[in-house]
Amino acid sequence: MSPEREGRPEVSLRRLCAVTRLGPGPAVVVARAVLGALAPLHLRGLVHGAVTAGTVLVGDDGAVRLAGEGDRPALTPGAIARLQQGDVIDAWELIAALLAASPVTVPSGLRALAAGPPPEDGAHAALAALTAAAGELATAGGERRAAARLAELVEPLRRYRHGPPQPTAGGLGAATVITAVPPRPRAALPPPIRRRRRRRALVAAGVAVTAVAGAAGGLWATRGATGPAIPLTAAPPAPATPLPAPPAPPPIPDPPVVAPPSAGAVAAVGLLTTAGPCLPAAQCALSLRVELLPHHPATTVRVELELLDRCTGARTTVAVAPLTVPAAAAGGRSSVRVRVPAGPAPAIVAVTIAPARAASAPLLVAPYLPTC
Repeated sequence: MSPEREGRPEVSLRRLCAVTRLGPGPAVVVARAVLGALAPLHLRGLVHGAVTAGTVLVGDDGAVRLAGEGDRPALTPGAIARLQQGDVIDAWELIAALLAASPVTVPSGLRALAAGPPPEDGAHAALAALTAAAGELATAGGERRAAARLAELVEPLRRYRHGPPQPTAGGLGAATVITAVPPRPRAALPPPIRRRRRRRALVAAGVAVTAVAGAAGGLWATRGATGPAIPLTAAPPAPATPLPAPPAPPPIPDPPVVAPPSAGAVAAVGLLTTAGPCLPAAQCALSLRVELLPHHPATTVRVELELLDRCTGARTTVAVAPLTVPAAAAGGRSSVRVRVPAGPAPAIVAVTIAPARAASAPLLVAPYLPTC
């Protein structure tokens, strides 16, 4: 049995795959857990260096974790980035092996993704690509079902510390030979008179031994005693002190407010996605809308799209979209595409620079990590 996680037994993925094959759902759960563990490790500048089926542990509740704390090599940033990409490649090869051994059909998009090379933008990009290709398998309901299936597969291994019993045809090995053992013959009994004498001798010897043992015990109990014996009482055991629960990780903070929702002639600014949710390390199609106050002259509105890092508060301008709004028109619209970089919790906001500074509500990119 592998080391335990918070009192729960775990087995390695290598041992689990030695006795069974995982379907697409459990394979996606394992893959997302491995990439999700590598992503924050790489953000801290660490390298795992040992992503194998032996370092991936599966608990009896279906939870998956990557064992190992990571290392910070004394190398240049470029060399560290190459080692981190090596972690991603090792994880990708593990994913491809699990899907190739699946006993059921793997969705075509997921199979094609695993057959190719991993994204070169790191663990965040690989996790986002895998989540997009997995579809229903990566939803909350799909992951619950897959985790329950993993727990079912791990349960039999908990009862056998050295592996499950090996089945053979008919329940017996081919070389097993069953030999009948003849009953042990009873010894000839002595005559009745000799049996009675022997019984009396055994009873007398037993009485004598009991008397001698009782006398010796009494002498031992009173040896050196000057008064009544003091009964010994055992102190009650000290109550066990429960271990404190680990602190809950802090939640991802809300995006900072960069400008008011309206200002001057700008009545409102809106930002929506047009082709599904935005994902880290991927292109995102957006629809920009700017509304102006009534009775305004022809106006050119300069809009900047800013990327916000919810963990650090950093802001980066990723696109500029000028809009020309005719006189007395309600407003203008524009379509724009931006690339969202890899990160734990990015957000996108549209900010008008002229004729006044106003901002849209932040458009949150789906966070695949629970904390910063």
